[in-house]
Amino acid sequence: MSDHQFVLTLSCPDRPGIVSAVSTFLAHNGQNILDAQQFNDVETGHFFMRVVFNAADLAVNLASLQTGFTAIAVALGVGRVLPDLATHPTRWPYVVIGVGFALYGIALILYGTWSLRDEMGEPNAASRPLLGLAGVGVLLGFASVLLIVIS
Repeated sequence: MSDHQFVLTLSCPDRPGIVSAVSTFLAHNGQNILDAQQFNDVETGHFFMRVVFNAADLAVNLASLQTGFTAIAVALGVGRVLPDLATHPTRWPYVVIGVGFALYGIALILYGTWSLRDEMGEPNAASRPLLGLAGVGVLLGFASVLLIVIS
């Protein structure tokens, strides 16, 4: 897969216009569809789609395409839009950025908690819920780091 070739997979409730919305968006953004598959699960009423496309314009990057697909996803009620980064050679920046944001969030939670503790003194009944939420935030941050690194 070239650096400018992408895979989009999505699932959403089935309705008219899904293929048109995706292909029109790609065409308007200078993308070339190389392969497309779609499936409608009649039992659940869900539509599944996988599109392989490449960037005709080398200035287009994954982040700008994801931003554009967000509007389509909201309009169609897409439950999952997933770029295929697992085998992409430039996956590492996303891992670094994800871990960085998780660690930054942990640092902000800890800093805010310590600042509040300095102002309020020892923990009391009013500050315990805030400390509990801070603890949960830190745990979620570490869980995010772990998930990003192992995925």
